[in-house]
Amino acid sequence: MNKEWFNEQLADIEVPKEEVFAAIHRGIALGKDEIKKTKKKFQPKKMAYIATIAASLLFVSGFVFQPVTAVLASVPIIGSIYENFHSDIGKKLESNGLVGKLNEKASDHGIDVTVTSAYYDGNNIGITFKADGKGISENLTNSAGSEAGYSLQQFDGVEQKQWSGTREPLMKKGEEYIGAVTLEYPLKTLPTKINLPLTFTYIGGKKGNWSFQVPVQQILAEEITSNAKSSSQDGTYSLKMQSIIKGKATTIINYQTKVIDESDTLTIRVYDDHGEKLNLEQVDQQRATFKSEIDKKANYLMIYPEFSKNEDDTIKSINVLPQNIVSKRFGYSMNIDNVQKKNQHFIVDYTLKNINTSDIRKDILQNFADQIKLVKTKDTNGLTGQALYQNLKADSILYAKKASVVDEESLHYQSTFPIEHVKGFNENDYSIMVPFGILGLNSPPVKLDPIKVSLKNE
Repeated sequence: MNKEWFNEQLADIEVPKEEVFAAIHRGIALGKDEIKKTKKKFQPKKMAYIATIAASLLFVSGFVFQPVTAVLASVPIIGSIYENFHSDIGKKLESNGLVGKLNEKASDHGIDVTVTSAYYDGNNIGITFKADGKGISENLTNSAGSEAGYSLQQFDGVEQKQWSGTREPLMKKGEEYIGAVTLEYPLKTLPTKINLPLTFTYIGGKKGNWSFQVPVQQILAEEITSNAKSSSQDGTYSLKMQSIIKGKATTIINYQTKVIDESDTLTIRVYDDHGEKLNLEQVDQQRATFKSEIDKKANYLMIYPEFSKNEDDTIKSINVLPQNIVSKRFGYSMNIDNVQKKNQHFIVDYTLKNINTSDIRKDILQNFADQIKLVKTKDTNGLTGQALYQNLKADSILYAKKASVVDEESLHYQSTFPIEHVKGFNENDYSIMVPFGILGLNSPPVKLDPIKVSLKNE
C-alpha cells in the first residue's frame, strides 16, 4: 500500500458533511458556553476548521468515545477491574489499591445495572459498571441510542449537568456486559467528597431509568502554591501560576492568563528536572490537566507556555457586490467578485488579497477556502464567535464542496454550495462566514519565557 493509493481511497469515502459540521458546531458551542457561563468550566478548544478530525471524537453529550476493535469480543472473567479498559489512570490507581469497589444496583425493564467501582483523583472521577439481563446481547450491535451501547446523564433531580469526559463501550464479560466512564470535575475548587448523580437512560437496546448516587471521595493529593509569572515583551500575554495539585495518577496546574482575544488558545508543555514530560490531557485559559503523576524524585517543574492567535469567523452579507471583507487581526482580505445560482448549486467567486504566497502554504490556503460557509442571516442575530454558535440550528449553515482554484497566481477561488435540499433558497437570506483564523495559523505563536516552579512548599 503506497501513499497515493491510500489518499485516493480516502478521498472516495463519502461523509455526510452538513450533518457532521452542524453537530460539531453545536458541540463546540455547548462546550464554549459552559466556559463562558462559569469561567471555570473547561473544554479543549477546537477550531471549526479541524472539525472533520474532531467529528470522530466529539459527541454533543460531552463525552469522547473510546473505540475498541470488537465491542462484542469476549474478555476474561477474572482479573482486575481496569484490565479490560483503556484508562491508564484507572489502571495506575487500581495497582496501588486506590479504586474503591462498589455494589450499587438499579433495575428496570428486566435489566440490572450495577456500579462496581469508583475513584476520584485530581479532577478525574472514574466509574465502572456492569449490566445483566435478557435482551442486551441481541440489541447491542443495533444500539440506536449511543455508539457505546448506553446513554448516560448527570441529573440530581433538579438540574441536569454534563461534565466532559470519556466513556468506553459495553464489552461482554461472561454472561454480563461491562463499561467504564471517566468524568472531569469542572471547577477549580475540588470537593473532598461527592455524591455523583448518574442516570442511565438507555443500555444495550433498552430504554429505561437506572439512577444512582455514586459516593466518591478524593484521593489525598498534595497542593503546591506558586505565584511565578511569565509575560510577553509587550505585556499583552501572560501566565501567572496559582497552584499545582499532585494526584496519585494525575496532575493539575492552575493559573491565570492574560490574552488579547478570548479566542486565542494556550499550549503548554511541562517537564520535571529529570527531563520527564507530563502527559497533557486538556488545557484552557485557567487550568491544565495531565494524565500522569509527577515523579516523587522531581524537585521542580519547567512550564513552557505559548499562545496562538485566533480570529472568529467574519460574517458579512452578500447582498451587495463586489464586496471586500477584511480580517480584524491579521490584515488579510477577500474580495467577493460574483455569485450565481446554477444547476441546484450556489457559486461564490472570490479573490484573496494581502497574502504573501511565499509565507503561506498552499494547503493552508485550500483549507481556508474549503471552510468558507453560508449562514442564515436571521439566525446570526448580529452575533459572532461563541455567542453565534450556541444559537445556530441544524439547518443554519450551508457547507460547500471542496473549493476550486480558478487562478492560482491571483488567488482566485470558487466555492460551490449544494442547495437542492434547501427549500426556497434565496441568496438574500444568507451571509458568508470567512474563517480568517485559518490563515492566522501561519502567524508564529507568542512564546513566553519558561516558568520554574519548585515542588517543595516553602
